[in-house]
Amino acid sequence: MNNTKQGDLFQRGNDCQWLVSSNAGRMLRDEGIRRVIENSETWQDRALRIIQAAQFDQVTGEELREPIVLAIGEPHHPNAWGALINTAVKRGLIVKTGQYTQMRRASAHARVNAIYRKPTRQEAGNN
Repeated sequence: MNNTKQGDLFQRGNDCQWLVSSNAGRMLRDEGIRRVIENSETWQDRALRIIQAAQFDQVTGEELREPIVLAIGEPHHPNAWGALINTAVKRGLIVKTGQYTQMRRASAHARVNAIYRKPTRQEAGNN
């Protein structure tokens, strides 16, 4: 029998301080998004051009997938889709309508999906 004492897995020492930070989740999310964008920049740039050129009144991120995949293929990681939509919103290429629908793909497990629209001329001029 080994007499080595196992450390306390739940000890809150200084090395675990980031776990209790109220901003830890936000920081980890932002770092994850940054890494996904960094690793898919070429794919993302091309996909953003497709979103910018697309003609639609309203659209979901799920509906944007098909033309993007047909034109440039899948991203290197599934999380790149979320990063793409977040970037498109931040750049003013699409605007949230405040409406939501369920995703249609079975693999999406009927998750809630935001509905977007093109920006108005005034909104587009502010970016």
